[in-house]
Amino acid sequence: MKHAAPLFLFAVFAACSPTIKIATPEPVTFDVNMKVEIETKDPAKDKNAEAETDSPEKRRRYRMAEVQKLKDNRIIGEGKDGLLYLREKPADAEYAAYATALVDAENKDRNEGFASKAASDSLKRPASYWAEDFAKKMRDGSWPGEWIQNPDGSWVQR
Repeated sequence: MKHAAPLFLFAVFAACSPTIKIATPEPVTFDVNMKVEIETKDPAKDKNAEAETDSPEKRRRYRMAEVQKLKDNRIIGEGKDGLLYLREKPADAEYAAYATALVDAENKDRNEGFASKAASDSLKRPASYWAEDFAKKMRDGSWPGEWIQNPDGSWVQR
């Protein structure tokens, strides 16, 4: 009889299990209103507008991928004076003009950077010191096959 009472209670509670409805009377709907505005920009114009006001270092960062592509194609090389040089002029006149303009812009910004470092140097080292230091870093960090100019003036592919 001792064991009958708990079994009886279990049977009573098991018979009274609640029913849970998961269905909704109406389907759930979402009302979404969107407004899409499309504005077109000329990336070349925006890049040039920003580049004119940026520092030489920032402008160099903008064109870093383009410079590397010309290095990878063995068109330009790193000189012993920290500047870029056109090693092989492309046959396509438009591409040659692009490469020349890119090298000129990069060299202008590099020279500005060297002059800026020289002006702020507490040891009063000239811009040529900073240019040679930069050239050494670029030689040491160049990828295999890139053109580099040794301190003696000879050009080699790393």
